Amino acid sequence: MIYIITGDSGAGKDFLRTGLLRDKNIDLIPIVSSTNRPMREGEINHREYNFYSDKELNILRNTPNYFLEERVFNALDKNNNPVTYYYCSPRVNPNTNNYLITLDSYGIINYLKNYGPENIEVIYIKTNEEIRKQRAIKRDPNKFNINEWNRRTNKDNADFSANLCVINKLLGNIGKKIHYYDNNLEENANKDFNNFFTDTFNKNKEIDLEL
Repeated sequence: MIYIITGDSGAGKDFLRTGLLRDKNIDLIPIVSSTNRPMREGEINHREYNFYSDKELNILRNTPNYFLEERVFNALDKNNNPVTYYYCSPRVNPNTNNYLITLDSYGIINYLKNYGPENIEVIYIKTNEEIRKQRAIKRDPNKFNINEWNRRTNKDNADFSANLCVINKLLGNIGKKIHYYDNNLEENANKDFNNFFTDTFNKNKEIDLEL
């Protein structure tokens, strides 16, 4: 099974993902995507992402069947200069392990079409917009760019508005749905989300054990 965490920019996706992976009672293997974006403070190479130079990543991107899918983000750096970042996801076998990854809405659709909804569970992290903005500033205060933040927020709104219906339809074909989680509280956030995950997918885990 592949568990996908998604949500708007600054919703706390990577923070909650890290908490799940640290929980010894939850057996998950991270799917680590590759990117050419600069590492943020506190990130570790090969944990959050595999960080590559533009040249290194382009070699991998041009290697046949190396990645399942890629997303392209045209962004602005702190000086309002345009930059292009790639996020590329590797291939896995969802029948051998339980995997965890964070994806945007387009990535989810690609995963559903490639792996089938029977092998996918989607968790959407809901977070107040002002809280998301403050988290983004706190995460990288020296590089925070209000123009880039507004661009990302508008893009998130447009993308999720267009794609959530598609995702729900693909899941709904076999009786599944998107699972929503409210992440507006900082205190005990990891513990609460881990409990939510265990409670939500406990039935799936019991079925896996029986198999």
